[in-house]
Amino acid sequence: MDLTQNPIYQLNVMIALSQPAPEQGPVNPVLYHAGFELEALSRRLPLPPHILQAARQRQIDINKSAAPDLLLRKRDGSRYLIMECKAQSFSADSSDTKHNARSFYFSKASC
Repeated sequence: MDLTQNPIYQLNVMIALSQPAPEQGPVNPVLYHAGFELEALSRRLPLPPHILQAARQRQIDINKSAAPDLLLRKRDGSRYLIMECKAQSFSADSSDTKHNARSFYFSKASC
């Protein structure tokens, strides 16, 4: 397996990119420079009850929560960046992709 397709490797890279590093070091922490910091690893993000109710009324199949691999937060608190590390890309036609997208979309409301 190509190392870049290893989810643990991907997770470690994303963590490194969100940490401060020496100016002339081997890693350019682009996420850190963009103002993001690590908030949590695999934190369960429960959906608010009103979102679950709205989804049920519209017959949208979603989980009651989402647990992304990484949750990064803008240091000024204005935004979150949700990341999933996968061995293979998500397919746009995959039911898992559609399900995860709905869960993460609705999770935005609960961050």
